[in-house]
Amino acid sequence: MAAKGALNNNNKNKNENEDNKLSLHGLMNGGSKYDDIKNNDISNELTDSSFDTPLNEDEAILELEHQISELIRNGRSGCHASFRYSHQGPKVRTKLVTWNPKHRSTFLVHETEARSRIDALHELLMYVKDKIRDQEKPFTVKWYLKNTTDCKMVTSHFYAQDIYNLLDKFYYDKNKEDYEIVEIKLNPST
Repeated sequence: MAAKGALNNNNKNKNENEDNKLSLHGLMNGGSKYDDIKNNDISNELTDSSFDTPLNEDEAILELEHQISELIRNGRSGCHASFRYSHQGPKVRTKLVTWNPKHRSTFLVHETEARSRIDALHELLMYVKDKIRDQEKPFTVKWYLKNTTDCKMVTSHFYAQDIYNLLDKFYYDKNKEDYEIVEIKLNPST
């Protein structure tokens, strides 16, 4: 009886491992993990070259987070990216937040809701790569932190749908009373 239970657990683990195999190529081209599993399309692009094995779902999430983080870090601001996940019913809400070490402030870059973390990260990656920003306008915000000995003026750049969306992104995870916005400028679209 115990051997039969162990055999069932081994089969269950094998099936879970199969379900966790993903294709980065499929994800990057609008698919989901289920499309790749259903079609048995396990791409070489989602293998670790040192091990030559497909990445599981957790590794695929880390890979997508890394790609987005690198795009953010290599941008002109040199910010660090973080990802905040929450469940909204059957969906996952994902927020991409930056932290700038120069002025030690966080800003909301974009948030999305999708069926899975991987789908949400794919949407964020496309957003960061300027595939979705056509719907938003570029803004420049000049601001400073109140009640500090060094009231240094800081200039930050945002993409937002409108002024209200911009303020939501600026004040995300902040006490509004601590910040003074001096100027908001709508920049010409490029």
